[in-house]
Amino acid sequence: MTSRIEAKIGRVHGDRYLPVSKALEGFVGHPLEVENLQGWAGPNDFMQIIMDWASWYTLAKLGVGVFGTGMLAKFGQLAAEGSHGALKRLLTKAPPPTSEESNPDQAKFDALTRAITGAIDDGYAVTFSIPTQGQFRNHMGVQLTTGDPVELISVAASLGEIGNDLCQVLESQQQSGKTLYGEGHNRDGGPKIEQQNDGSVIIRLSVSKDGQSGPLVIHFDKDGKLDRVETSV
Repeated sequence: MTSRIEAKIGRVHGDRYLPVSKALEGFVGHPLEVENLQGWAGPNDFMQIIMDWASWYTLAKLGVGVFGTGMLAKFGQLAAEGSHGALKRLLTKAPPPTSEESNPDQAKFDALTRAITGAIDDGYAVTFSIPTQGQFRNHMGVQLTTGDPVELISVAASLGEIGNDLCQVLESQQQSGKTLYGEGHNRDGGPKIEQQNDGSVIIRLSVSKDGQSGPLVIHFDKDGKLDRVETSV
């Protein structure tokens, strides 16, 4: 594996994150930094896999590359759905393997999907997150529903597409003197990146400046492009 992926794993306490961390280490080829997340008074049964947008896109490309053409045919069928638009675009840009034989790294990726599935089955929330440098309670991201490889690669591809523009919007808002707050939250308390059925993405935040406060809603269209930023402050 030639492309280096910079990743952290975030958790509050306990060692339930270890199977996911070990599996991801096996796939990316180097140890992960462990980050302490802010917890709640009640159960803190959640973890975050944290990468910048470039690493998410690299993970998505590598994830596609480990499968032979048979699995990619399944990916292609699902990618036709609007909600998997980022995966469809990735399959267009990244030529699929020509051999029917699976890549040697497939076993490592399979281990990662099993580890994530196991955590979710145990009641843990697992979120693919973009680092937000302490702007919010925890990092913003997409909370996974399964450990299915299609979902993992599709979410990673989406974060890779929108991540750079999203971080620029957040930075611009802060540089204008505004304070940002999460509005829609994942279970871990980080702002939610909402993936819509048509493939578009919405992030709902709140902002305040000079005693005024109001919503900040960031829209990405179904092609993964920044559409508009709505705020009254």
